[in-house]
Amino acid sequence: MGSTAGNEEVRLPLEPAGLDFPYYRGNPDTISCSGWLLVMACVVAGFLAMITPLPFSDNLFTGWLRALLFVGLPLLGLRMASPSGWTAIFARVGWREVKLMVAFALLNIALSMTVGTIVKVFGTTTVNAGVASAAQLGGAQLANFFAKVAVQLLGEELMTILPFLAILTLARNLTGLARNTAIILAWLASAAAFGLVHLPTYNWN
Repeated sequence: MGSTAGNEEVRLPLEPAGLDFPYYRGNPDTISCSGWLLVMACVVAGFLAMITPLPFSDNLFTGWLRALLFVGLPLLGLRMASPSGWTAIFARVGWREVKLMVAFALLNIALSMTVGTIVKVFGTTTVNAGVASAAQLGGAQLANFFAKVAVQLLGEELMTILPFLAILTLARNLTGLARNTAIILAWLASAAAFGLVHLPTYNWN
């Protein structure tokens, strides 16, 4: 993800040379405050479509509808806010990105297991009901589960990166924070929000 831009500061570690985050400095578009409010409203709407209980049990159709709205509504908001540049969040994936994916996946597994062990020793845990129920599935139902989860994971990425880019834009352009400071602020704020919206998944534990 990113667009070509000049280096105004020392770049953060792991940032690829010649690329920068989109939207906050006119690459490809600068999304206005009202545009970002629209995008964030669509992110919230997509999340609510995913979690709002229905008066009946979910079925194959409603399950997929939820997942598609979770992804589609944020992308629709971004397209409305940046008609010519909404695809800038999708960059070409090369070997560098693949190696980083593998490295961070392994790091994430190691950290998650470490934190999980600490929490089990000093606190209590709650099972993710959705993941636990998958153990009872088989054949086509299990394949459908993983296919839908793949779509939902894209929605979760959008629920992280779009607030990150919104906060980066506002912190940089409205407050005049230095680029790297704005990036770190946006990273921490979007990560905290991502964690908070997952609390209901684990019964607020």
